[in-house]
Amino acid sequence: MSILYPKFFYLWPPRPKTTIKPNTTHFEAMKGRKRWIAQLKLNGQRNVIFISPDGDIEFWNRRNGPHLNYTAPQWLIDEIREVVPAVKGWTVLDGELLHMKDASIKNTLYWWDVLVYDGEYLVGETYEARHRLLGETVVTSPISHDGAIAKLTDSIWLAENIAPDQYDEMWKRTETSYVEGFVFKNLVGKLRPCIGESNNNEWQVRCRKPHGGYQF
Repeated sequence: MSILYPKFFYLWPPRPKTTIKPNTTHFEAMKGRKRWIAQLKLNGQRNVIFISPDGDIEFWNRRNGPHLNYTAPQWLIDEIREVVPAVKGWTVLDGELLHMKDASIKNTLYWWDVLVYDGEYLVGETYEARHRLLGETVVTSPISHDGAIAKLTDSIWLAENIAPDQYDEMWKRTETSYVEGFVFKNLVGKLRPCIGESNNNEWQVRCRKPHGGYQF
């Protein structure tokens, strides 16, 4: 059951606590976990976007502060306003900023969750419901699909869900330098209050490619 979000207060983004390795029994076991899916994990900075009812947009990191080493260009702010239709209340999106960690990609946003929409803090909503809301209501329709990524524009992307029978094939996407691995998510995992740096980790599992590049 959602609750009201009438004014700005920082939301700590949900983060997985458990990390597994590819090509292991743990990875294989994820294929049999009912109601779990995977999404590509990209090599970016965590980026929580707060959009006010007045249309002001702020980028915040995962440590309760605005980004100190990045200022979004005006054209990217304008693109956000174009792809996120205006509503009367706050909207808070969770994702990554791809700019600092890989020289091949700059000024790109990758979203996978909505924590607040139109002034409703979505506590109690399942990840499946929030991801569907994100893709069907919060943003405009994608212009293209690239594997497990839907592109709203060339610089604003959405994570798409990967089914267990696609894990091995989609893992090959980690050959791309800015693709870091997977995050597995339980579709029926419910959002708990985003309080503190470690929250909502029970419905997420991280899997990174080995340091130094692709192996599987």
